[in-house]
Amino acid sequence: MSGFSSDIPDDVLVSRVHDKLRTAERGRKSFLPFLDGRQSEVVKTAVKSAGFDAHGGCFVSYGGYPDAERLAFGFISPESGEDAGCIPIKWLCIDGNGFNEFSHRDVLGAVLSLGIRREFIGDILLISPGKAYVAVFDEQDTIAEHIASSLERIGRGGVTTKTENKGFVPSFTRTFERIRGTCASPRFDAIISEICNIPRSEAKQLIESELAVLNYSAARPDRILMPNDIFSVRGYGKFIFISTDGTNKRDRIRFICDKYI
Repeated sequence: MSGFSSDIPDDVLVSRVHDKLRTAERGRKSFLPFLDGRQSEVVKTAVKSAGFDAHGGCFVSYGGYPDAERLAFGFISPESGEDAGCIPIKWLCIDGNGFNEFSHRDVLGAVLSLGIRREFIGDILLISPGKAYVAVFDEQDTIAEHIASSLERIGRGGVTTKTENKGFVPSFTRTFERIRGTCASPRFDAIISEICNIPRSEAKQLIESELAVLNYSAARPDRILMPNDIFSVRGYGKFIFISTDGTNKRDRIRFICDKYI
């Protein structure tokens, strides 16, 4: 299953974006498969810098459902009249039939073991411990069927895998764990220290090593977090900074974060 690597350097990704823009300006649509949040920001910045929309081009993104984290991109001639629905995304339903329970990691590992490249797999939605929907970028109409016909086990248990009908959108509500804490200042390193229960020095090291990123990019440890900032910490999870909430009796700032589940 060919495609570009998810480890593609930013400058190469930008070059490919420019190629896609030129293709669209010649009246032919083209796509980029699923990208993570940081890569998506690189693509959006490259398109904006190129002034594609200003020249009448159409640039769209979609992940298969409204709240998608991993996005695929379409570069479309405005004369085509198409929208984000033209991005070739299919959904697979993987069901343990009440006997097999699995995690997000289990599903991803099983799918990739079939020789599927990571960029062809979008969000994996766990509807229950034994049922998941998987978004698949399938421009050639071959990948989803390959997975459906080949994926029979996850871990030690059997599963049933099927391709959903065209136009299917899963009903899914993202859930979070609410976290409340206190800090001297809502700096990036201070918040990480509190919610991950690690020393400030270790939090700072994670940030400087880019193992903790803010809004999908590297950030300074002393960056003050703002409402709706999204940050990820390797080994600890992904979070949204919600707000500060006054101070306690020790004059420490109360804060609220949500952790992705």
